[in-house]
Amino acid sequence: AGNNPSTACVNVVAPLVNVSGRVYRESVTNNMVDNGNATDPGLVTNVAMTCTTPAHGPVSMNTNADGTYVFTGVPAGATCTITETQPTNYTNAYNTLGTGGTSTTGDTAGTTTNGTITLTVPAAGSTGNNFAQQSVDTTSATVCVPSPTATPGQSVTCTTTCTNNG
Repeated sequence: AGNNPSTACVNVVAPLVNVSGRVYRESVTNNMVDNGNATDPGLVTNVAMTCTTPAHGPVSMNTNADGTYVFTGVPAGATCTITETQPTNYTNAYNTLGTGGTSTTGDTAGTTTNGTITLTVPAAGSTGNNFAQQSVDTTSATVCVPSPTATPGQSVTCTTTCTNNG
């Protein structure tokens, strides 16, 4: 009877879900959508994720041979940033935001900066956080012997290798 105030602490834990996507080679320049290939070739590179509110990570991994990655145990509702390490001999084509995606950087065609995707993780998780890349048309490397320096009058032999990736 009467007013009997009481308090209780309730700890609400966000469900843990998956955040996934793919890094792949796109053959069409800056078309902002997949070129229609059944499966574009995947690229192996590093992807990392850091989340705030609630905090999670940083977590880092290499993509699988087909370019896929999955971050597991991510708190639903967290604000997360996925960062893709730019693969060697590739330039950016575009990024696609997955479920819950809010922004992207490093997705200007022809640039070589690391790409990011920022998202608020939905209760069911997030898929489709993709980084599309294009191969550099040609690359070159020069190796000289002796290296790194030669003495005056000494012969130096250099070999330049050019590779056509396109």
